[in-house]
Amino acid sequence: MKNALLFLVLCAVLPLYPQATDRIVTGQVTDVWETPIEDVNVLVKGTKRGVQTDAEGRFSLNADTGEVLVFSAVGYGNVEMEVLDIEERFKIILSPRTTKLKEVVVEETKRKTRQDLMIEYTTNKNLIKTTIGILDKDRSSTALEIIDGDNLLPVGPDFLTSLQNHNLNMRVVRPPEADEVIVYLRKISYGGDSLHASQPKAIYDVDGFVQEAAPTYLAGSDIDRVAILERNAAISRYGPRAIGGVIIVNTKAKSEMDALGYGKDYTTADVRNSMNNLFEGADYVPAIPEYMEAFGTIASEGAAMELLQTTKGDYSKDSYFLMDMAYYFRVRWKDEKEANNILKEVHEEFSQNIPALRGLAYRYAMLDKHDKALEIFLEVLEQDPLSAQSYCDVAQAYAERMNYKKVSKTYEDYKAMRGNDLPFDAYGADLFMTTDSYGYVKSNKEKPSWEKISEGMGGEISHTRITLSWNNPDVKIGFQLEDPESSFKTWEVKSHDNETDRGYASTQFFLDEKVEGEWLLNLLYYESETQTPTYLRITSYFNYGLPTQRSETRVLKLTHDYEGNGLVKINTSIGTLGK
Repeated sequence: MKNALLFLVLCAVLPLYPQATDRIVTGQVTDVWETPIEDVNVLVKGTKRGVQTDAEGRFSLNADTGEVLVFSAVGYGNVEMEVLDIEERFKIILSPRTTKLKEVVVEETKRKTRQDLMIEYTTNKNLIKTTIGILDKDRSSTALEIIDGDNLLPVGPDFLTSLQNHNLNMRVVRPPEADEVIVYLRKISYGGDSLHASQPKAIYDVDGFVQEAAPTYLAGSDIDRVAILERNAAISRYGPRAIGGVIIVNTKAKSEMDALGYGKDYTTADVRNSMNNLFEGADYVPAIPEYMEAFGTIASEGAAMELLQTTKGDYSKDSYFLMDMAYYFRVRWKDEKEANNILKEVHEEFSQNIPALRGLAYRYAMLDKHDKALEIFLEVLEQDPLSAQSYCDVAQAYAERMNYKKVSKTYEDYKAMRGNDLPFDAYGADLFMTTDSYGYVKSNKEKPSWEKISEGMGGEISHTRITLSWNNPDVKIGFQLEDPESSFKTWEVKSHDNETDRGYASTQFFLDEKVEGEWLLNLLYYESETQTPTYLRITSYFNYGLPTQRSETRVLKLTHDYEGNGLVKINTSIGTLGK
């Protein structure tokens, strides 16, 4: 009787408890820089089932179809994902969480300019000079460790030995264990059995020069101060190449020169300013082609013409050679006729080369020859009708001629071309074109939603917009925007993302209207498999989308090797785009 009663009780109680599922759900959690996050809580919502991610951000737990997984970690916003009735491996990205304070006391302070920081540098040990500006430890939102050079003991073959005493996670690998001296700042698991094979190595910023090779030629006595940036602090400023961290070195020799008044802008481009003017640069200086060195020493235009005829055959397949020559004769010898003839030759000889035609159209637009620029952009559209960039370029060319009906027609043609296979995604993959149309479409009824554009951009946008486009889509390129308060926002081309699939070779930034002053647009990196240059068109829109909208444009030449990073300066106080 007792056994029967116990059986009935068990039958009544057991169904009240959910049965464990046999399905195993797996995945990985990373931050926005694709760095694995350890110890993330992964919980099945409404249950007590949960796990934590391992050192590689990976997790595995039981979950039924329809159940919701909640991902949470200190300092990050929560993410919820439903388990669907398909076999999938979750890829979760957590974004940093912004905490709202109940009460904020605001104290008005004067924002320091770069000149102020340069003057203060000798006495303020919390400042470090880099290739992208001066970093202030007191104002840095990320971890920044600065070591005074006087604290580097004269031990070992170079300063790295002493630097290890200030960073316990730092490891220096020297020959014969490695082919060269390599520094690892933090032990992070990236898969594989070998630490050398899996862990990214640190890079170096020495007096404004970014390099991969360790500066073993420096002793501790040569260094004024050194800083260490790790993980997100490094990536946000130097891009993905800095995933292994950055060691920033200010030498005593350079600091002494700065104190005497040299290099107040802290740029390595000053020694080549004369050639820099030829290419419309700012702090950024492209590599000067070998042929330009010969043309730079010529004393007469006649001799330059003779040299052009003798060297042209060597560069018959190089449109950039002819573009440089057109600019050279226009600026150096004030010969408009010869410069125009050379540009005409580019058009004829490279009529089937889309990057060359785009670069040529950029040049014509800068010369205020908008009809000619439109003609070439239309040729590109005819040859490359599946590329979104072709339509954006044509639309902008029509807008420069104030033919807004043609602008709208160009956007409609692109939407129709997209069709059903890869439909127009107004506030997603096609956000750049949607934002473009907001500035050009005059009818409020036809304007896109400002709120949805803001949402697509990931935050509130403003009426100061910076657009960047380049003539060669097959390059790896990254940009960094620095505001007057030395905060950074980065963008980089990622392979196989939606924008690239649709043929965009462009990006955009909006400048915070609450932060007035001089903004800097920096080049994070530029890589081309063919080693050929790329023309970059930078347009700054002031009062964007308003009746008083106006714009300024610059065209720069990007090369595989270059000095400095500063492309242009945007002054939001007076609304100017500087070189």
